[in-house]
Amino acid sequence: GGGENGGGVIGGEADRDRERERERGRTRAMPLASAYQRRRELQVEERSLRLVQLQDTVRANLIREQRELMAMGERPYRKLVREGDKQRQDMAKDEVKRSRREREEHFKAIAAWRRKISDDASGAKELGRDRNRQVLKAHERMNKDWARRQREAAAAAAA
Repeated sequence: GGGENGGGVIGGEADRDRERERERGRTRAMPLASAYQRRRELQVEERSLRLVQLQDTVRANLIREQRELMAMGERPYRKLVREGDKQRQDMAKDEVKRSRREREEHFKAIAAWRRKISDDASGAKELGRDRNRQVLKAHERMNKDWARRQREAAAAAAA
């Protein structure tokens, strides 16, 4: 009788051990998921900090350039504005030239393809015409042969 009681205690203890292991597994899985989440949050934060740093750099450069412009005299400032306008106009002209060149290349390519298609189509037409001429000649030959055979048969029947 004592063996059964002891077995029950051991069995219950084993059940408790298994339950503890399950809990440990759950607690291990939870920190793993939260670790990934935390890592993701840190990556987002790092990107945000980099962007803030970039914004600060851009802002500092802008302020520096504004101060340089404010410190300029009237004549150098006007000259700078004229040069900027000229540069903008040149860039606009270059853009127009580039787009025109691209458009011309595009239309040249289209024209080349049309020529190729037209050449292929006219070649196919000529091939069909030649074939029809050959068929017509063959039919004429066959017709002449038939007429000749008919005449010969009629002459043989008359003789």
